[in-house]
Amino acid sequence: MLPSHANKFLEQKRDPAASATHEKDSGGVEMKLKKTIQRQGGFTLVEIAIVLVIIGLLLGGLLIPFGQKQETIRRSDTRAQLAEVEKALYGFAQARGRLPCPATPESEGAEARDEDGVCTVLHGFVPAATLGLSGPVNADGLLLDAWKNPLRYSVDVGFTEASVDDGTGVYSGVKGEFRKTPPGTGDLRITLPPAGGTVPAPAVVLAMGKNWASFTSDNEEENAGEDTINGGPSGISYRIAADEDFVSTTYSEAYFDDMIIWLSPFILYHKMIKANQLP
Repeated sequence: MLPSHANKFLEQKRDPAASATHEKDSGGVEMKLKKTIQRQGGFTLVEIAIVLVIIGLLLGGLLIPFGQKQETIRRSDTRAQLAEVEKALYGFAQARGRLPCPATPESEGAEARDEDGVCTVLHGFVPAATLGLSGPVNADGLLLDAWKNPLRYSVDVGFTEASVDDGTGVYSGVKGEFRKTPPGTGDLRITLPPAGGTVPAPAVVLAMGKNWASFTSDNEEENAGEDTINGGPSGISYRIAADEDFVSTTYSEAYFDDMIIWLSPFILYHKMIKANQLP
C-alpha cells in the first residue's frame, strides 16, 4: 500500500486541474514571501529621518564634551608655558641684573631697546628670543600661546635698567626700585576682584584666552584692549595694554578667560640677591 502523500501525487498526475491549482497556490505563496522580504529589506523615509535625528543628537552630545576637553588642554598647556616664561624672566634678572624689555612686531622676538638701552615700548610681547624660549611663533617672530595668539608682556621701566649710583648713594634702575617703600614696589598694579585689592608687579605676562579676537568685558579690555601695536612683516595690528593697571579674576568662559601671571617683587629681590646682583 502506498503512503498517503504518494497517493496525492498520483492523483495530481491523473488530474491536471488539481495539479495546476496546487502550482498556482505555490506561486502565490512565493510572491507574498518575496514582497514580505522586500518590505523587510528597505527603510521608509520616515525611518531614515528618525535615525538621522538620533545620530545628530548623539554626535551633538559628544562634540560638546570634546570641545570642553580641548579648551581644558589648551589652558593647561598655556599655564605650563606661562610658568616657563616666569622662570626665564627670573633667570634673566639673576644673570643680567635687570628685566628685559618687551618685544615688538618689528624686533623678531627679541627685546626692543634703542641705542641708549632704553625700552622702545613697555607694553608688548614676551621677548622669547632674548630669553631663549622655544615654541611656536608667528610671522612676526612672536611666541604664541595654545590659541595661536602672541603672549603679551608688560614691564615697569625701572626694572629694565641696571642699578646705577649717581655718586650720592641714590640709585636708579632695579636697585632704585627696591629701595622704594615698600621694597620692590613697581608701577604696574594687579587688581584682584571681588575684594578689589591690588598688588605691585615688576612685570606681567598675559595670555588672552580663547576669545582673544572678540572679547568685550571691562576686565579683559583693561588687560589688553586699550591700545594697538603693529609694524611687523605680517601687517597685523595687535591689541595691547595702555596703562599700568591689570586685572586677575575668576575664570568665566563668557566674561574672563585671560590667563595672567606677574613677577613678585619680593621673590625677584631675593633671587637677585642670591645671584649677587643686589647687595
